[in-house]
Amino acid sequence: METRYIGKNVDRPDAIDSATGKLMFCAEKRFPDMLYAKTFRSTQTHAEVLEIDVSKAAQLEGVVAVATAEDLPGVNIHGIHALDQPVLVPVGGKVRLPGEPIAVVAAESIEIAEKALELIEVKYKPLEVLSDPELACLESSPQVHDKRIVREYEYSIGDVERAFSEADVVLEYTQHLSRQEHAYIETEAGISFYDSDGILTLFAPAQEPFNTRQQVARALAIPESKVRAKVPNLGGSFGGKQSMTVQIHTALLTYMTKRPVQMIWTREESMLFSTKRHPGRFYYKIGATKEGMITSMLVDFLLDAGAYADQTPGVVVSAGATAIGPYFVPNIKVYGKGVYTNNPISGAFRGYGGPQATISVERAIDLLADKLGIDRVEIRRKNGLKTGDKPGNAVMVLDSRVTLNDTIEQALAMAGPKPMPSGKNKKVGRGIACCMPQFDVSAKPYNGLTGAGAEVELLVDGSVQVRTGVVEMGSGIKVALAMIAAEELVLDMNKVDVVLSDSMLTPKAGPTVASRAMYCCGNAVKAAAIQLKDRVNIKAAEIFQVPKDLIIWDNGKVYAQGKEDQAMKLSELARLCYVSGTNLVSSIFFVGTHAHLGHSFCTAVADVEVDEETGEVEVLFLGTSHDVGKMINPIGVKSQILGGGVQGMGWALMEDMKSENGQIIPKNLHEYPIPTANDIPKRTEIGIIEDPYPTGPYGAKGIGEHTNYTSTPAILNAIADAVQISLDKFPATPETVWRAMKNRQSDAKPLATCPSSVLEPSTVTV
Repeated sequence: METRYIGKNVDRPDAIDSATGKLMFCAEKRFPDMLYAKTFRSTQTHAEVLEIDVSKAAQLEGVVAVATAEDLPGVNIHGIHALDQPVLVPVGGKVRLPGEPIAVVAAESIEIAEKALELIEVKYKPLEVLSDPELACLESSPQVHDKRIVREYEYSIGDVERAFSEADVVLEYTQHLSRQEHAYIETEAGISFYDSDGILTLFAPAQEPFNTRQQVARALAIPESKVRAKVPNLGGSFGGKQSMTVQIHTALLTYMTKRPVQMIWTREESMLFSTKRHPGRFYYKIGATKEGMITSMLVDFLLDAGAYADQTPGVVVSAGATAIGPYFVPNIKVYGKGVYTNNPISGAFRGYGGPQATISVERAIDLLADKLGIDRVEIRRKNGLKTGDKPGNAVMVLDSRVTLNDTIEQALAMAGPKPMPSGKNKKVGRGIACCMPQFDVSAKPYNGLTGAGAEVELLVDGSVQVRTGVVEMGSGIKVALAMIAAEELVLDMNKVDVVLSDSMLTPKAGPTVASRAMYCCGNAVKAAAIQLKDRVNIKAAEIFQVPKDLIIWDNGKVYAQGKEDQAMKLSELARLCYVSGTNLVSSIFFVGTHAHLGHSFCTAVADVEVDEETGEVEVLFLGTSHDVGKMINPIGVKSQILGGGVQGMGWALMEDMKSENGQIIPKNLHEYPIPTANDIPKRTEIGIIEDPYPTGPYGAKGIGEHTNYTSTPAILNAIADAVQISLDKFPATPETVWRAMKNRQSDAKPLATCPSSVLEPSTVTV
């Protein structure tokens, strides 16, 4: 079907301002009479708070307010999946990781606020620190919360033990996963103030304004109707801004002072207290025939939640659902859990547990192929899901064509012949990784909400406004929704305005997570535009005296079929509708019904060159093929794929947010390297498979997180191929690779340690 905008490249309207620095973010906003806020944070990893003395800070000239837990009028608790995190740690409460907020200060300047922090005195009773997640379930270990396990996941089908006993080959492998920092450009920042109607208003980067409204209202004991949360331009998130950061603290200080308050975290604060990608480990036991057909797979995984639950319950489920990969396995047993420790809080990070599982299963598949003497691509072709197969989790249904092999062939074609080494002591390797990522389709509650709402309004000047609560995090969803409305209403793009993420103006759309924005909000906007057009067509049919099915919309004009010479402006038709009482606002709340989750397929191929003398790794080629269903805005889709691939490359080669005894080691981006433009591989290719999803808007599937699944394992597999090392730990820094090569020569490194819990989930994993 020929389209006006869908599938065509459309530039984002904020592109120039973003590139030139004209786009304003929270940290750059200023309000008259504004106060500046800072947070007093615990230096202890695990301790009881015995005393808090803020009297000296409160007396400092220029300090307007100092707040502790005693000043909270409402509930001193917040969280998403579990309410377990204090807004401010009170006397008698426990700090569970370094950086926990104990007090907040509002002052006439940042410098005064920082000086006030130096005057706050806190006495602690140190408690034993639990930093090893493998020990977190032991009764003899220190306890971070009343319970030790945040969430468990179990799924089984068939008889794995019988299948192992009958298998020709059994492989065991344990993959250890490092902690990753989001490292978004914009640190956490926000402003709160009272508007002229007495509404407590918050501007803050977040991934769901309605959750902000709810949690602030609860903490301050005021009605949600008296709180407005708006997400302005957001300078990156990748999942890291789902949780409360500055919002409740600035709101409390505004509540106390009745003045605007701004809080901006420094980079050091952000790295200290923001959430991270879950570290942990995955143990695999895989049985197969000598021909390479997988007959059984047993998985035990453990994720480190850190000090609070945050997103761990959802991440555990997502990791478990992804653990079998895009393969058909008749006998499966998966058990996993997330546990509390005194480590940094683990939260949502692009892929939401799926990348951890994908890295682990794809490394194990490579090792299985090597053990069997079978080509690593061929073993994936043999075992890949086919239409009609049951995937390896309880809720997934293959409700559209399986395109796994399409992505494999496209990725390999893009890669071409494997390159030759560039010189002496250089080895070249090629890696492949496949996955079946999932995305939310609004068929079940997500963070307490099922569905996504949108409004489309026709104004009397012939322009259109789209309103929905989804957040623009850099993915291009704002321009994509404008494209959908313009497509359905046959309008020029400049006639469509999109208003997002404002709890006072936009319908609830749920959190902008789980690669759900395009599918859920795209469907809602499309349906709302169709409903609006149909309603206006009733009036147009009356005017033209024809059935409404014969009404044609064309670039701001409306006419009856065959009567183009009698066309009237859409603005005139809108005015006639308005004065005659036709509702020009169409509201739709979209709820998915066809499946529990949506799914896609993708494959990455990477070529690397390893220096055997130094362990240095250079990525020569990174190519990824994604089934996206249908590209709404191709330039946006391809930008997402490239960005996610490079982010995954950073995790593979350099990123590791290390901690010791709960204390993070990298304090800033000088100490925590991330990829720059200079690190992008010499050659990158993006392949697109468009196999329309039956219920997606124009056939579109989710894509934002999926770009982050396969580049990491493809690169790790390529390194292993080049120099025959296990890489059961990463990132593959030069030192890590060099030491792994030394261990390879001495055959000293074990590949697997079987956890006891995999066979008896009620027992302790040690």
